[in-house]
Amino acid sequence: MNLRPYQADAVASVIESFREYQKVLGVAATGGGKTIIFSALTQQWQKLAADFNLSPRVLIIAHREELLSQAAEKLHRMTGLIASVERADERASLHAPVVVGSVQTLCRRFDRWPKGHFGLVIVDECHHVMADSYQKPLTYLTEGGAKVLGVTATPGTKGKKALGNYFEEIAFEVGLIELIRKGFLSPITVKSFPLQADVKLTMKGGDYDQDQVDCALAPFLENIVSRLKAEIGDGKTLVFLPLIKTVTRFVELCHAHGISAAGVSGESENRREILAGHGRDYQVLANSMLLTEGYDDPGITHMLILRPTRSEILFSQMVGRGTRIYCPWGCSDRCAHNARKKG
Repeated sequence: MNLRPYQADAVASVIESFREYQKVLGVAATGGGKTIIFSALTQQWQKLAADFNLSPRVLIIAHREELLSQAAEKLHRMTGLIASVERADERASLHAPVVVGSVQTLCRRFDRWPKGHFGLVIVDECHHVMADSYQKPLTYLTEGGAKVLGVTATPGTKGKKALGNYFEEIAFEVGLIELIRKGFLSPITVKSFPLQADVKLTMKGGDYDQDQVDCALAPFLENIVSRLKAEIGDGKTLVFLPLIKTVTRFVELCHAHGISAAGVSGESENRREILAGHGRDYQVLANSMLLTEGYDDPGITHMLILRPTRSEILFSQMVGRGTRIYCPWGCSDRCAHNARKKG
């Protein structure tokens, strides 16, 4: 496995932190390769576990289908390790060296495994870790002393849910600007549509009321879509919208203006096929709160954010979907070709 220098440093820092702490945090900007980092750690743990007098088995926890699949696929591609899957009707083998598990499933049947069965537990998108659905299985699975690595691009939760209430040490931290400056992520150009709107929104659940956002956005949607082609050219575009019904309306307007588009949500039964068709069958993919985490598509060149938010975390997640370096010739990392800037 060929790691970028900062990824290799991150793995080494986690291992060193484990010599003093049980639960450590790793932070890297979206596109920085958190899955690659914990895949490399998983591979090394098979040999290192004995030094810590712990099991070589590894559990990787995620909360979305896309994250589970991504973790298993990248782990296998990068290390050759095959992960057994624990989710819904699937039950992982008790003999598997690596298990990828859905937190929704684990919180119901974590006691399938004896205490001490896993020596390392990795929590993907760990800014959710303070939720009861995580704490219950984690408390049980780490009673035998298992080490925990949590990875996230957005650690900024405050108050009682602050990650510092769970993790004891930050093992590594790699920021967006640093990775852009070093050429590992794409520079971003920000453009705005000069639409005049006097909108007053109230708060609901800690953010703007999305029903109000939908109503405020509705009069401007057609104007936005009519200008869209001139802004994105032939670029592969991802759109964030407040509600599923907004997605449906946006896609209909795209079709009316001759733009190939599709919508996807958590209710889409064929969402894997829809995601696979982006850039092949249609240029624009619109979604409502589905693709903010774990969606890895370096080919995205444009993002249209029509979901205003007070959350710095959510905004950085949306923007981060387009920061990965893209080379049309399929090169990885930096190459001699001109990687596209993202807009």
